Amino acid sequence: METIEQLLSRPLPSILFATDNVNLQLSSHLDKCPRNFKASPIDAEDLSHWKEFTKNVKDTLNKTDLTGKPIVTTGSPKDDGEMIIVGNRYSLANRFQANVGAVLGAVFNASTNNDERLRDLRFGDSRVLYHRDDGYDGDADIMVMTTSPLLGTSSVECRIVGVFDVFWNPDYQYMGGLKASEVQGGLWFRHVCLKGPIGHLTQSMIRENCRYGFFSTYECTIFVKLRGRKRFDITDSIKFDDVEPTILQCFYYMGTLGAGEGYSFDEEEEEEEEEEEEEEEEEEEEEERNPIRLSNNKKDVTRGKKL
Repeated sequence: METIEQLLSRPLPSILFATDNVNLQLSSHLDKCPRNFKASPIDAEDLSHWKEFTKNVKDTLNKTDLTGKPIVTTGSPKDDGEMIIVGNRYSLANRFQANVGAVLGAVFNASTNNDERLRDLRFGDSRVLYHRDDGYDGDADIMVMTTSPLLGTSSVECRIVGVFDVFWNPDYQYMGGLKASEVQGGLWFRHVCLKGPIGHLTQSMIRENCRYGFFSTYECTIFVKLRGRKRFDITDSIKFDDVEPTILQCFYYMGTLGAGEGYSFDEEEEEEEEEEEEEEEEEEEEEERNPIRLSNNKKDVTRGKKL
């Protein structure tokens, strides 16, 4: 048994995978074809660096009491590591759910003293929300949603959208060194990620009206925030064995965002806010160009109100 603080501070175990069989794995029945990722409606210019992400993760952990009663999880023992060998996307997604979803589910369930809303969060797969073959290629994709279906409620709602793929795909060999501040000029990101999993993710976030999402290969994870009309912030790649912060700490922070009131993206409200911001920026620019005239206009408005 460990405290929440201890659980979140441990890195993920390494996946057992026969690297000598990479070519065989990629040509196997399940992995022989690339995923049916949807093309992105955005360009690299629409992406920005989520600069404050790591700082926000640490700030959230520092201001939250995570030293409460010990909890038991069904995740892999931290000393013994993995006991399951994987060879396809579905097996890898199961290991992600065991090492991330199950651990965070237990943490969320024990977090009532910190944030009551966290208790309803659970990791799940897309078929919890989609029961028919509607062309959505997401059987192994992962979502963070409210309230487990096992609790006997039908009010299951997606809060965080996740896209998942295998780390041994050659297209992702540079993912571990991704710097989000360099994505606009990166050919790899533009031609592989943007047209593949990140593009698919942004489509899904817009579709679900979710402000937060992530793309993970288990070994590397990129977190994404929708902040405007088809404008997104992305983090640097977080590795499975990183310790400051760990991937579990990052997902805990994402859980606090998903449990909050700002998890949903309303395009009409965002458009109004963007228009207001643009008007304020135009006024500031006008004031810099004509400070005297704008000042007189404000005085005239003030006099009019007094009258």
